[in-house]
Amino acid sequence: MLDHANISDFPAGDELEAEHAGRIEYCMNMLDQGNPFFLWKERFVEARTALYRDGKYGAAVTLSNTASEVLLDGLLSLLYWESGKNPEEVADVFAEGRLARRVKSNFSELLGGNWALDGAGPVANWFHTCYRLRHRVVHGGYSPTRLEAQTAIDATFSLSIYSCDRLAAKKKKFPRAALMVIAEEGLRKRGKWCHFMRDFVRDVAPVEPSWQDASHAWRSEMYDALLSGD
Repeated sequence: MLDHANISDFPAGDELEAEHAGRIEYCMNMLDQGNPFFLWKERFVEARTALYRDGKYGAAVTLSNTASEVLLDGLLSLLYWESGKNPEEVADVFAEGRLARRVKSNFSELLGGNWALDGAGPVANWFHTCYRLRHRVVHGGYSPTRLEAQTAIDATFSLSIYSCDRLAAKKKKFPRAALMVIAEEGLRKRGKWCHFMRDFVRDVAPVEPSWQDASHAWRSEMYDALLSGD
């Protein structure tokens, strides 16, 4: 019962500086709008809280998987939006229970890379140590160990890094998605900031309508079509 990392002297973080107030306000607005690229991080934080503060390993696993599903579906919808897909035509792709199918087929088609669910790599590791473990916890009543919960959290984080790496590699195909998800800072860290992206930010981005609003509207239409089909 006491074998967890819930300690009374958990180190406090740095105090929020005034210069970061605008950034925090922006993040809160994105959360209020239901932006998946902020919501998945909320679930990820909750997963870490379940593990490190509460010692609830089953909750840590399920929240880790929820975080990964929000991230993946949010990214996939953003890619389809930028590709100009009709939301009604691709709504069935997002049907419940088809996440594994989306991962191994749709992401590979759009972003390239290794999205196989078996073998080695961050995607296969996530599938076996987080996605499948979550099903054992939810449907089989399995109680995971602390190590299994930690592994699920680590696998989700590695999956997020891999997804962003693949998006950065396809920045010329999906420049809007790359800027919305990774931004200039993330592209620079990956050595992917280039003349194409600089020109795009200078010449194209300022004259287009809000990408946030447009992608949010696309996602809402897609889910409306999906629910109406049910």
